[in-house]
Parts: sequence; structure tokens; C-alpha cells
Amino acid sequence: MLLDMLVQDLSIDFEPFTICRVGAQTGLDMGRVDKAALHFVTSGHGILRVDGRVVPLDPGVVLITYPGARIQALPRHAGASARLSVMPCRPVGESQSDAEDPDDLVMVCGALDARYRSSQGLFDHLDRALIERLALQDEICSTLSLVVAELENQQAGAQAMVRSLLERCLILILRRECQGGDNDIPWLAALRDERMSRALGLLRTRITAPPSVAELAATAGMARSTFLRRFRETFGQSPRTLSVGFRMERAATILRTSDTPIKSVAARTGFQSRSHFSRSFHRRFDQSPDAYRRSLRAAHLT
Repeated sequence: MLLDMLVQDLSIDFEPFTICRVGAQTGLDMGRVDKAALHFVTSGHGILRVDGRVVPLDPGVVLITYPGARIQALPRHAGASARLSVMPCRPVGESQSDAEDPDDLVMVCGALDARYRSSQGLFDHLDRALIERLALQDEICSTLSLVVAELENQQAGAQAMVRSLLERCLILILRRECQGGDNDIPWLAALRDERMSRALGLLRTRITAPPSVAELAATAGMARSTFLRRFRETFGQSPRTLSVGFRMERAATILRTSDTPIKSVAARTGFQSRSHFSRSFHRRFDQSPDAYRRSLRAAHLT
């Protein structure tokens, strides 16, 4: 299944998670968040405004907001004149204040960078928050609770464990999105669209001899112009740009794991000349293939 391909090539990174609290009288203005962010409600009730859209919050609600969203957390019955605080949330693991009210809305929040083949951001083209309303006993909530416990305890290997748990959580969310109704994640929309799935599968596997737009359109069973429009709507880029991204990631893997000559790496990733390959690689990684390989070896020796 293409979902397995997506998960296999998914890379996840995160920034320190924080505990965000909203009292009965004062909301929290998080400002414009430049990355996708995960929000998990552990207790209390309130609302989240995401670019003006109102999302009711209750224990067990899990949201993923898109990059650039303006986010405000407010008491459930907040009016238009509700007072907003810009005080930072406390990092997970920091001691709780005695002044904190047990009836507050409490959320665990953190920036989340999930990328397919280290290029396409999984949530980059969302136009609304992804929302799951779950029981606290649900396996997604249980997994996020383990994330919080790892961050609070900070035992050896905590960062690796958190990354692994977040990957599990995202797989569970993606699985449910695929099994559910309509969704707004472009990559999942492709997986639900058999025509785009066939085209994506061909792009992903034809690294040495990249398919033409005509081949991709024929594989999808669509007219060329219709296919190109649908492809851009789904992935936010052209087939060629996505193909080059796949090929660059394959090239980087070969450079990291072998002594294959640069000219051979170029040929194995569908480039007719070393110079064309080197220019494309430099645009992608901001260094030449030779420099990329040397930097990795130097880092390994230090």
C-alpha cells in the first residue's frame, strides 16, 4: 500500500513541548506559529481560535495546526473582549506553580516537522486544523501521554523515545484519516485518489529513468493538462520538482553509504551529466556532492 510507502519515508522532528494553561478569565495568544504544531488537551474545557475559526476543546482533543496559523486559546465562554496573555507556556518537565488552578484548560503543545522523503512537509498545504476528538483512553492519547512522561522524566534516550512515540502517534492519525471520510492532507488525498496514487508510485520508483509528464498522465488515466492541474493542487509542486526531490534524497543516501563515484551517482539518479547533477544537488543541499560526502566523513571522525 502507498500508505506504507508514505510512512516508510516519513521523517519527524520536533521542538521542545510546552504546557499551556488557560484560566477562567484570561486567554493565551500564541501568535502566528510558523511551523505545523500539535496540541493535545489533557484537562479542562475551552476554545482554540485558528485564524479566526473556533474549535471547541475538551479532554482528549488532538489538533494539528498548519504552518503560519494565528492561534489563540481561550476560556469556553470567552467574549470578543476576553483578555489575552502573551506569557510563554512552561516547558514540559518544569515545576508547576502553586497558583495554577486545577480547573484550567491544559494543553500540551509543540512544533512538529513531519516530512516525506525530507522534502515535502506533510502538513504544509493544510488550510484548516486537523482535529481528532478522542477518549483519553484512546491509543493516540495514551501515546501522547507517554511523550509527556518521557519529556518530564528526561531519562537517557528520552529524545529518541519521544521521536519514536510521535511517529507512532502520526501513523495512527494517518491511518484513521485514510479510513475516514474526506481529509485535507494533500498526501493522504493522493493516497485516497487511485489516479494520483498510481502517478506517485511511478515517480517514486522510477529514479534512474524519471517518467515524463505524458507517462504520468497516462498512468493516472487523465488528460495531460488535467493531470498537471490535479497534481499541483494535491502536492503544491510540479511532477518534475517532486521527482528531483526524490532523486536528490536517493543521491544523498548513496553518498552517505558508499564510495560510488559522483558520475555514477548522477547516472543512478537519472542525470545525464555530472555537472547537471552537481548543480541540482547544490541547489538542494547548499553544497556540492563532494563537499557533502567530505563533511559527513569529517563528522564521523570527530
